[in-house]
Amino acid sequence: MKSASDPFIRFSYLGHSINEMYWFILPLVLPKILKEYGISYLKAGGLLTVYLLIVSLFSFLIGKASDSLPRWKILTTGFFLTFGGFFMAGTAPGMIPLTLFLCAGAVGVSAFHPIAYALLDEHTSNRKGSVFGNFECWGMAGVFIMFALNGILLTLLSWRSVLLITAFPSLLMGLLAVTTKAPDSKGRTGQKDSALPESSPSLLLLSLFFVSVVLRIISILGILNFMPTYLMKGLGVEEHLAAFSAGIYFLGAIIGARIGGKRGDAVGHIRVLLTATLVMAPVIYLLGILKVWWTAPVLLLILGISSSSVAPNQNYILSRLSAGMGRGATFGTLVGILTMTNALSPLLFGAGADIFGLARTIRFFSVPMAFSFLVFALIGGTNKFKKALDTGS
Repeated sequence: MKSASDPFIRFSYLGHSINEMYWFILPLVLPKILKEYGISYLKAGGLLTVYLLIVSLFSFLIGKASDSLPRWKILTTGFFLTFGGFFMAGTAPGMIPLTLFLCAGAVGVSAFHPIAYALLDEHTSNRKGSVFGNFECWGMAGVFIMFALNGILLTLLSWRSVLLITAFPSLLMGLLAVTTKAPDSKGRTGQKDSALPESSPSLLLLSLFFVSVVLRIISILGILNFMPTYLMKGLGVEEHLAAFSAGIYFLGAIIGARIGGKRGDAVGHIRVLLTATLVMAPVIYLLGILKVWWTAPVLLLILGISSSSVAPNQNYILSRLSAGMGRGATFGTLVGILTMTNALSPLLFGAGADIFGLARTIRFFSVPMAFSFLVFALIGGTNKFKKALDTGS
């Protein structure tokens, strides 16, 4: 395995911490956008959905293109486009220009994950769970810092100013990418990785695996995108305290990513994924019942640890099941599917909140998580699924 001192490894970790901020900045400023434009929860969820749909579509397109075009140039361009989109969004005079500039920024955001995952997978030969875990850890650290700092800034500045300030880290990453040596890229379409299993699970098992992933993401992202709004409007928490409390999720995620990756390598990736998923369903349900504000950070900490411990093991499992595909196409497709689910989650949650209220909708969103556990338990115990993961690992 490459050393953590390897320039690309260091760049990928730092780049993930910056890129991940742009997946969660909109939920943070959403309460102020709601107030300024007087839009419904459904329309607010729709804004998030449009943004994430663009990320989803271009994750697939860029991932596919990166198997035949220079990956590093695409990744570098993505950072500069993210900067431009969010900077202009901070100057937008209305909802339509705001949405258009955010969509431009979303295209830039979409470039990082499929390319970084593909290069990391090619760049490491063993202990991939730990590598993916460290990668996720840095991403969650970036989001936590963003929540903490921007939560304070939102009490002092407008949401537009916060978007302007948040745009600049992506500019810095773009400049750093220009001066960093591009890593060797070994995976191209038509080349089969010898480390991958010769036979993959049946289409049914693979489809069920994706179903379990989709159900889990629906629960997590639906809750997370509206958590600052729930704390402020549902529990009467002040802006800075709501932002910090919601950010506690990412503090837990920092811990969970490192633990989950290492434990997956040690005791089995399926076992860690199942255990963490089992914990999350009751935690989400409790978030909708316990209406004392200080219980929310505690539950979000547990949720963050559990959710993030799933991520490196999920990435490992997906890398083992991707025989016959180019690396960029593989991870672009995977990120696209996950992001598509991310996009639908806030829309579904917003619609539910308009009808049933925020707290009751949170309780409803514990149900997909429970089904996610059941589906993965069903396929995770099959010999064919286990054999596909064990081959070549």
